[in-house]
This record gives sequence, C-alpha cells and structure tokens, in this order.
Amino acid sequence: MTERPIAEAVCIQPGIPSDSVLTGDIIVQQQAQPQGFAGRVGTWSARNKKKVLVGWLLFVVLSIVGGSMISSNKLTKAAQFSG
Repeated sequence: MTERPIAEAVCIQPGIPSDSVLTGDIIVQQQAQPQGFAGRVGTWSARNKKKVLVGWLLFVVLSIVGGSMISSNKLTKAAQFSG
C-alpha cells in the first residue's frame, strides 16, 4: 500500500487552526437547527443512547407480556381444515 501525503490525508477546513488538525484533535461539526420532527428525534436518540436502549428493551418485554396475556381461540378439528 502506498503512503499518501499528509495534505491528502488530512482535510483542513477554513476557520479551524491547523495545529488542532495536525495534533489529532477531533473536530465536531454541529448542525445549528435539525430540520423537522425526525431530525429532533434522531438528535435526541444519538445523545441519549442508554435511554433509547432501555426504552426498546422495555417495549419488547411489555409486548411479549401483553401478547401472552391475550387469550387465543382454539379451532375445532372441523374448522381447522375448512378452506
């Protein structure tokens, strides 16, 4: 594999001091205002990963418990083969 020059490997952006890029500092670009409901929900879920994980696990457990509590109708042998 050939090595690339640093100028190609590092993207230096205007307004950002070059020493911060060359020392390996992480530069985070933030969008000023997320657009729409999906953008706000996505931003919130990216910042609150533990809450999202706990919420999904709680949803799955409640769905399984709720589904098992609902009774099902048993078909008779005659109704099983109608069709």
